Amino acid sequence: MITGSFGLAESYHKKKAIRKDDEAAHMASSMDGKELFKANCVVCHGNDGKLGASGAKDLSTSTMDVAEMKQIILNGKGLMPSANVNDEQASAIAEYVNSNLKGH
Repeated sequence: MITGSFGLAESYHKKKAIRKDDEAAHMASSMDGKELFKANCVVCHGNDGKLGASGAKDLSTSTMDVAEMKQIILNGKGLMPSANVNDEQASAIAEYVNSNLKGH
């Protein structure tokens, strides 16, 4: 009985640790999006997405969804070249813009 209880408690704590790891990974992804934005986008879009240098669009007024932003980040559009990022990084940037810059 004691062994069975220990096994259940151990299983519970492992599941709890996994959930915390998932939350930490999500938070890291959000921070990575901000850092990736700073490294790849700030020169033209500015810290708040409103700079407009070299014809860059004001990201705070964008009507694009995350998938559309991601495609532009990966492939470029007009004068904007593609960013030197992978698919996951492009998603992180798009999520950051969508959550933190659009509508602000």
